Amino acid sequence: DSVILLNGNITVTLPLIANAGPKRITVKVINAGGGTRTVSGNGANIDGAASVTTTTQYASWDFVPDETRTFWSLI
Repeated sequence: DSVILLNGNITVTLPLIANAGPKRITVKVINAGGGTRTVSGNGANIDGAASVTTTTQYASWDFVPDETRTFWSLI
């Protein structure tokens, strides 16, 4: 499992889903300042979208690959 903390206006990219294994990736916004935080699926959709975005402080997501390694699920 991995934890990524976001601070500021930033985009992070999840690993290639084929290489993700059965792991959970947690992404959390830690700052109160402005900015858009985006997580990209790196070519795989995240619950039907190419990316997820927030401007909310303390927002967090948990990403897991589906069993066939074709998309990311938010849990």
